[in-house]
This record gives sequence, structure tokens and C-alpha cells, in this order.
Amino acid sequence: MRILLAVVLLLGALLVGGAALVIGTIISRLNNPEPPPPAQAEVVIQLPQGQKVLKVETNDDHIIIYTEAAVILLDVKSGEEVKRIILKKGTNRSFR
Repeated sequence: MRILLAVVLLLGALLVGGAALVIGTIISRLNNPEPPPPAQAEVVIQLPQGQKVLKVETNDDHIIIYTEAAVILLDVKSGEEVKRIILKKGTNRSFR
């Protein structure tokens, strides 16, 4: 009987402590909100003179820009260029 009483008291204390922790966290975040990340005003992408953008695709993580001579992969959140794949004209006999 004493063990059951001890278990009930312990679980009750854990329940009250957990609720106090959650309420305290909510109050703390309401009083001191985190500032939003700085927004990028503009992103400049250098293209060779005369190149045209053919297509732009987006997904959750990246912006993909297809040009006549390259495929450019940008990070959605930062706007930074992740990768640039250069397309070169040439003869490749392996595609016969």
C-alpha cells in the first residue's frame, strides 16, 4: 500500500512539474520572441553575356535555374548558389 502511495505521489509531482515547465517555456517565448532571420534583399546571379534563362523550377530546398549553357542550383533559404553545372557542346560518341 505504501509503495502505491509513493508511486502516485511521484507521478503526480512529475505531472505538475512537466506542466509548469511547459507553461514557463510558453511564457518565456511570448515575452522574448526570437527575431526572424534576416531576409535577403536581392540575389545577383551572373550569366554569360547573351545567355537566356530557359526555365525555373522550385522545390522545398532549392531553386533550379536552367539556362542555355548551365544549370544553377540555389538554396531557397539563403539565396546562395549551391552548385553550377556548366553544359558544353561537344561530340560524345558514347550516346550512339
